[in-house]
Amino acid sequence: MYFLLVHATLNTVAKISKPKIEDVIYEVLADDAQKNALDFAAFLRANKCHPDGLLRTHGKFYLSDEKLKDMVWNNVGHCTKCYNCKPGNEVTVLGKQFDEVCHSWLMMKNPDVDTLNCAKKKLLMKNRQ
Repeated sequence: MYFLLVHATLNTVAKISKPKIEDVIYEVLADDAQKNALDFAAFLRANKCHPDGLLRTHGKFYLSDEKLKDMVWNNVGHCTKCYNCKPGNEVTVLGKQFDEVCHSWLMMKNPDVDTLNCAKKKLLMKNRQ
């Protein structure tokens, strides 16, 4: 499950019924994926973070943590020609070039605990900027 896709879906549905993210997580995820998503949602609330903070990086942003760089690079989303970005964009993410990248360039599909911990670290770094 794409966390960002869930978030975008919730923004659309929120205009109608304003469900809590936890309610949606209980409906669409199970087992470890559900546990990880609930933990991530709790982290976002506790730290007043928004998942879009994973996508937005203004100015120069350098990461010295190789594990964090790998997490970002491993989750660069490539264009599936579903929106207006087709045929995708050529982007440089943390010094590495990628071709045919989606306009929502960071996509974490069923992230494990280590990936979510890296995402949390990046969000906290973003909040300090």
